[in-house]
Amino acid sequence: MPRRIVIAGLLIGLVCPAIAAAGLWSMHFTPGCTGGSSGPASGCYLVGVNFNWFVQLATLAFLASFFTAPVGALVTLCGVVMLLLNARKHRPHPYGIYDSQGILLSPSEAASAINQFDREACNALLRKFGQAPSSEAESLNAARLRCRGALNAALPSDA
Repeated sequence: MPRRIVIAGLLIGLVCPAIAAAGLWSMHFTPGCTGGSSGPASGCYLVGVNFNWFVQLATLAFLASFFTAPVGALVTLCGVVMLLLNARKHRPHPYGIYDSQGILLSPSEAASAINQFDREACNALLRKFGQAPSSEAESLNAARLRCRGALNAALPSDA
């Protein structure tokens, strides 16, 4: 959603100035063209095609760009802030074991917590560290030792 807000802000802020620039630039190729805020455009012909409507649209877009450019910049800025907040919110947590409040346990606390793990919790930890889960033939104590070894390999000691 924040990406769409950024894109919408850019569109709001850049469409009117782009139309105004194209219209005012095209007036140089039609020497008899007169137009602007004083009245409707006239004499804007290029290769026999009437471009009065485009010059009139460019004049209106020029006036509108005084409002749409700041609004577009504000919407884009809001989208960028939302993107940054979303990125910070979904920042990945470092490897380790977390308690029920979401606090990362120290390696010694995590090693003692592993002693309370059941087989599913230990298998989840092994998968998280890229190791094969325990089989039913492997004892729960052996699986807990492998969990502790995987944790010690991934985390520096707290000594």
